[in-house]
Amino acid sequence: LTFDFSNYINPPDGNGTLGQIIIFPDFDLDGREQDNIVYFDNITFGDGGVIPSNEPETAAPAPPARNPEDVISIFSNAYANVDGTNFNPDWGQSTQGSIIMIEGNETLKFANFNYQGIELANPLDVSEMETLHLDMWTADATAVNVFLISPGPAETAFALPITPNQWVSYNIPLTTFAGVDLTDVIQFKFDGGSGAETFYLDNLYFYKTPTSVSEINQDEFTVYPNPVRTGQKLYLSSVANQVEIFDLAGKQMISLQHTSIIETDALGIGLYIVRIHTFDGTVQTKKLVVN
Repeated sequence: LTFDFSNYINPPDGNGTLGQIIIFPDFDLDGREQDNIVYFDNITFGDGGVIPSNEPETAAPAPPARNPEDVISIFSNAYANVDGTNFNPDWGQSTQGSIIMIEGNETLKFANFNYQGIELANPLDVSEMETLHLDMWTADATAVNVFLISPGPAETAFALPITPNQWVSYNIPLTTFAGVDLTDVIQFKFDGGSGAETFYLDNLYFYKTPTSVSEINQDEFTVYPNPVRTGQKLYLSSVANQVEIFDLAGKQMISLQHTSIIETDALGIGLYIVRIHTFDGTVQTKKLVVN
């Protein structure tokens, strides 16, 4: 049963709170002749009974494998991050910063967003890098600007185009941040919120493109989360030409092509071997624990 509350007179302004829902499973003024058991599920208020989630249900997309010298990572499970970064400095903001787990992946959450800083423990020289990468998810933010800041302060903003309710990957050329001393980057800043929105952030790093494909070190291929829960998505750090998963008896459990995301529903608790075929013809093997 779906009930239309569009003409409901309480609350009259449409902004109040419904305090109760009362259900009469077999309303009978004359009295019942027997006791009945009735089961209910999915009692919701929303648009057509569907309430969109305000939190991502999947982790941010896995970034590609890169040589360590081609990346300066601030926050990512795929690369080695610089030490000592403060992701929630006290700048007088209303924003509440925290690190949460989404599908086994650490993710930055910024709630009550008006503005938010990220302070680096030591200045970074990113002048040899080419691009700032980040992944963002939001259900309700309508404006998010990212700043690079060097001493002075010298700061330049870039407005992130927003597509709500999905992870969006941004690759911002560092030439965008004109006026910032790229040899002396000390902070990031995000602004544009009213104090009520929430956004999620992952894979915040600088990178440069190798001059040739041969410079990409395929040894950097990673599989995460590991251990993984059965039924949880498994991610590769880059798209593989083919990926196979075998149990210890050598039985092939999964075989996929041209993917970096693996559904693990077919895997029970135990130890497995992941065989990764790269696009340059090499083959890598990884141990995988499913719990």
